[in-house]
Amino acid sequence: MSARTRVLIPGILAAILIVLQCIYGPTAAGQGGRTQVKMALPGAAVAAGPVYLARDRGYFAAQGLDVELVTFGTSAEMVPALATGEVLAAIGAASPGTYNAIRRGIDLKIVADAGSTQPGAGFTALVVRKDLADSGAIRDYADLRGRRIAVPSRASTSLIDVDLALQQGGLTLADIDVVELPFADMNAAFANRSLDAAIQIEPLVAAGVARELFVRWRGSDELYPGHQLAFVMYSPRIPPEIGQRFMLAYLQGVRDYMDAFFRNQGRPEVVQVLIDNTPVKEAALYEQMAYAYIDPNGGVNEASMAFDIDWWVRQRLLDGPVDLGSVIDRRYAAHAIEVLGRY
Repeated sequence: MSARTRVLIPGILAAILIVLQCIYGPTAAGQGGRTQVKMALPGAAVAAGPVYLARDRGYFAAQGLDVELVTFGTSAEMVPALATGEVLAAIGAASPGTYNAIRRGIDLKIVADAGSTQPGAGFTALVVRKDLADSGAIRDYADLRGRRIAVPSRASTSLIDVDLALQQGGLTLADIDVVELPFADMNAAFANRSLDAAIQIEPLVAAGVARELFVRWRGSDELYPGHQLAFVMYSPRIPPEIGQRFMLAYLQGVRDYMDAFFRNQGRPEVVQVLIDNTPVKEAALYEQMAYAYIDPNGGVNEASMAFDIDWWVRQRLLDGPVDLGSVIDRRYAAHAIEVLGRY
């Protein structure tokens, strides 16, 4: 090898590295030489169980990934981090904020299910204050007229559930008093009787029922079967190969979760992983709550997403329609199915 060649090779290799970083975004060495991937979560939620399972059971590690979980307050806060590649994956809620960001040109991709209300999987529910249910003051949908009903935000899927419930009683949103209140604050509001009803989420539904604050009146799976409430999103800067490996591990976690809560296989061990990773430390609550359905093959309900988008546009919460065909990217789940087989 000539002296000139020995001089040129390091420079060429450095140039190649720079090009790869520009294309794929920066990667850092994680534990044991694994590729580090930051993933955004909207809090330590039970519905994020597949992620905890994939991490704690070594599925991410087996794919050469060291996944660091980063908590964000809302899905809207995740969007800038996804856009820049600060985080490469996220579990986000279906919301006008997410879709408006996509409309503004942020090239996020929706790649897998992270929670829907298939029949029997009403992990959110319309709850009614216990004294109103017990007295018969609220028996049917028409009895919701004039009531104070809480949702975490008007710009949420929860208000769509409320609207569909009201329609069954011949009512509209104009017939109730909509209260915007975080899920975490709703049970206290029921305790001081400042709410009549709410769309609440597990495990807070089970906790409120146990305290006799309210009754689980209608599961969201009854109000809106198949409602797509959350999904896995990828940053435009995720390298495709990393996206494939991440999806393989994630769907293994999903399948363990679904086996536990919908087939009663390995449930105690999965519950322990959730106890270790979420604020829900009481094992008894896991026997009382309802669980999100998460498609073990990664599919998302595009029809539900289109319905919600149209509803938000009509409510002037979303600037305009979204081309879901260019947003939903099924190739990662399809590759995982080739490797794992269909569930």
